[in-house]
Amino acid sequence: MYYTSSIWSHDGGFFTEHGNVIDATTRGVLEHPFSDYFDNKSYIRIIKIRDDVVTPERREQLLSFMRSQIGCSYNWRGVRRFFWSIILGFDRHYRFRFSADFLILLLVLLFPLSFFSRPLGLILIGVGIVYLLVVVGSSARRRKMRRDFAAQIAQPPSAS
Repeated sequence: MYYTSSIWSHDGGFFTEHGNVIDATTRGVLEHPFSDYFDNKSYIRIIKIRDDVVTPERREQLLSFMRSQIGCSYNWRGVRRFFWSIILGFDRHYRFRFSADFLILLLVLLFPLSFFSRPLGLILIGVGIVYLLVVVGSSARRRKMRRDFAAQIAQPPSAS
């Protein structure tokens, strides 16, 4: 939600034929009643995929795949990898705000500790400098990702 400046925390829930939804939660992939989201805390947006976009056969394949994932654990490793790609500027949607927030957090957490130890203060400065060098160094990679994505969007879908 922070990354996209959105009220949405995730997407990809899949409705089943019994009024349930299969989605990945922090507890893992679950099939549970859709009514669980009627808690006055959740924002819900339902999007129906048109039949000319996904055939009924493909829907059945997707449902079968989703059901095969029930019980799998949440992908915390992927979340951490995504977090670091954002913070280090290795994502095409990177914004300076992420670095500023990260540096402020680093400062707020570690600056008081540097009063107790001069070496810790020097480490803090070093970490901040290395971090900024990594973010600036990744700017060429971000520009390339943005160009590649724009070119991919501009291409018409291939006929299969």
